[in-house]
Amino acid sequence: MPCGAAGWSQVTNINALPPHKLARRLRGCLARLPGADQDALCVLFVLIFPELSGEQALKENPVEHHLFVTENVIRIAGAEQLNLRQEAAAGLLHDIAPVGKISKTQLKELKKTFDNETNPERKLQYERDLQLLDDLQYGFRTLHMRKGSAIANERLLEVNQALGRAAFDRHDVEQVCDLISIHDSPSILRAIPGDNRAAVCFREADRLWMVSEEGVLADLRREAAEVSEDAKLDRAKKNQIRYKEEKRDCYAGDPTCINDTFFRTQTGYEVYKGWCDFWGINP
Repeated sequence: MPCGAAGWSQVTNINALPPHKLARRLRGCLARLPGADQDALCVLFVLIFPELSGEQALKENPVEHHLFVTENVIRIAGAEQLNLRQEAAAGLLHDIAPVGKISKTQLKELKKTFDNETNPERKLQYERDLQLLDDLQYGFRTLHMRKGSAIANERLLEVNQALGRAAFDRHDVEQVCDLISIHDSPSILRAIPGDNRAAVCFREADRLWMVSEEGVLADLRREAAEVSEDAKLDRAKKNQIRYKEEKRDCYAGDPTCINDTFFRTQTGYEVYKGWCDFWGINP
């Protein structure tokens, strides 16, 4: 693999390499891309693996999440005839900036407490707490996307330096960074425009994790919850509700949404339906 000596040292001088199982999985999902793109994306994965497998990153998602998103965005974006090099790079890089998060469950629980409180003073304090939590949730999500976009820019340039060629040209870098800068926008009630097909495909691939077996298990393990067949099914059902909530919150009245979900590509919806069949739940 050709590369400049100075640049290659940035990739090889690291203290953690991806396990063979993960590396093989990545190679497998990149099979439909040209060989040069496969090589560049593998170098990118090696470069960022220490970040993806860091303590803070693993609190939010296992490394497998990034590979799952990459696999699915290639499938969905491929059906839309989009640039797979860009989509795959975004798949690997989109959660490169773990900054913490406030879950919708936390907000819902505090809102319920606020609604049920009858004492005026305590109700006022809960109102303040709710506003703070809502602002923190918004702030963490926007920081995650903005910081992630900036780090992605750096890592793509480092790959170019390592390989001694523009594996990701300026348009690639801009597109990948743009995708990352808005990929989680619906979580703060900002819709992804339907004409931005690259971002639509990416959002679907990212959210499919929630109903996959890997995603459900990751949720249960993160919460130190029971891991049983009943617990997995219950979590899959709860996560599925989020798809309809996203449609309601961001795409109400959008005729391109399929079957009352946020999915706007047929391929994305078919993958989702496949996971519903796996769990035995109605899509």
